[in-house]
Amino acid sequence: MDRRKHKRKTASIEVEYIADGSFFTGFSKDISTGGIFIITSNIFKPGEKIFVDFYLPGVKHKFKLNGKVVKIVEFSNDGSVPGMEVEFFDMREDIKDILESFVILELDAEKDKDATDK
Repeated sequence: MDRRKHKRKTASIEVEYIADGSFFTGFSKDISTGGIFIITSNIFKPGEKIFVDFYLPGVKHKFKLNGKVVKIVEFSNDGSVPGMEVEFFDMREDIKDILESFVILELDAEKDKDATDK
């Protein structure tokens, strides 16, 4: 059973983030209105706050969001992708609506593609 609060969209989006006074880049594994998983070897502890910047495909607006690390995945031999799950907070409603539209439209497009591929 999936206990996530928000629908997630698999998406490889370039992400810039600032944590502990330093600048980093990575790529997303997935995104939702509630957060983003950043594939990176620069992992921070759960509870640490970071500042996240990214563009969504087809959206001209650059997203600049506050986040908090909620889960980390370290490198292992089981094929896990190292990175950190970041939960967004203090997000404006209009920004949340844009993110939600992106996730829902992309998920619907995937369903339509799957249906036509069968």
